Amino acid sequence: MRKLARYRDDYFQQLFRTVDIPADLAPVTDIDSASEVSPEAADMTPESVEAIWEACQSLYRSGVYPLLTLCLRRRGKIVLNRSLGHYREGEVASVNTPICLFSASKAVSAVLIHLLADQAQPAILKVVSGEFVTAFELITQGLAFFIVLATLWSARPLKMTNELKFLLGGLLGFALAVPAGIMQADVGLNRILHNTQWIVGPHVHVAVLIGLTMTLYSAVYILFPILTNGAKFYSQKLANVHFWCHLIGGIGMGAFMGMAGLQGMLRRTLYLDGEFNTLMILAALSGALILIAFLAFFYNIVMSVGINGVIGIFTRSTLDKKQLLPKSA
Repeated sequence: MRKLARYRDDYFQQLFRTVDIPADLAPVTDIDSASEVSPEAADMTPESVEAIWEACQSLYRSGVYPLLTLCLRRRGKIVLNRSLGHYREGEVASVNTPICLFSASKAVSAVLIHLLADQAQPAILKVVSGEFVTAFELITQGLAFFIVLATLWSARPLKMTNELKFLLGGLLGFALAVPAGIMQADVGLNRILHNTQWIVGPHVHVAVLIGLTMTLYSAVYILFPILTNGAKFYSQKLANVHFWCHLIGGIGMGAFMGMAGLQGMLRRTLYLDGEFNTLMILAALSGALILIAFLAFFYNIVMSVGINGVIGIFTRSTLDKKQLLPKSA
């Protein structure tokens, strides 16, 4: 059994490129006992501090990180100042080993923003920052809509091509998602909608699945004949299925999730008694429409240029870069 376990560990180490972890972590552990205070001095319990350190040890035992350091302060006092692992092959790190962090400010900012979002804020901050500033998004969105629609108006007569349909669908998605987000910023509505499925439904899902994704699909329909030397789509009917299934599915998913949020369904929460089954089933069916839309789109691409043609779009060209046009036969 030990040989089998060792073989398993070696296999996963090669598969996931993890580092060797000793069974006893004491030789690769450095503890700054001189600076650490007792848990009671920082209004903590020994059990809670030990639980934090055991979580760090479990993370290190995953083998993903060759070195892990932790300095935990509470009320200005150092509770934990320890390191685990090697900073160089065969050399154990200490708490004073210098470490270069890239983009650490992003992680710190994200933690602070989430902390601010999940804690109570002063009423004046909610009104000024949350309500007034967010409301100005209507101005920026209105300008963007005006520019796009004015450009289309100036380009008349227009033909309802695939790229135009998906562009208009993307505009519709943003037109629905942005006001939904602004509604969430209202101090009164935020008491009801905060941390519910409304956040991830009408706001996030509609913005991403309809606003952003359909705009990207519009770009794909424009670039497809350019990248394939003038190839035409295999079926316009499949393109229509792609458009309508994606549009209806994305709006439906956001709408049903929003209805569940209005009824009190929290996000990041499991409901095992079927309280919101009907709305979640309808949202899942809407998601299935999005899957059908993608399959229709992918099948249309494959039938247009073949599977080798699809792969060829993402492979490096064999043409001479200095030759602007292919040589005539």
